[in-house]
Amino acid sequence: MGSLLAAFFAEVVILSYKAYSRSGVPGGGIAVPAEAPIGLPLPSYYTAPILGFGALALVPGQGQQVAALVGWGFVVAAFLNLWPATPAVQKGPVA
Repeated sequence: MGSLLAAFFAEVVILSYKAYSRSGVPGGGIAVPAEAPIGLPLPSYYTAPILGFGALALVPGQGQQVAALVGWGFVVAAFLNLWPATPAVQKGPVA
């Protein structure tokens, strides 16, 4: 379960960074006190990772290796989601 736990903590770090850096507040952070009492994400930001990784932790025996792989897949997806999608290059009008 060590690899799955490491994946969970990596996911929490990525989600915390994403919430802190994309808040729209100059210098980062969440708008205080409108959204949070401190400049960090609210605990509700972590509900989905807790439930998802908790469900993966219930996989028995040799399936833990596959569960850890799926967990790291979630981490990679969250990491790739840090950068905004670039719009497709539009071609000029064709005569």
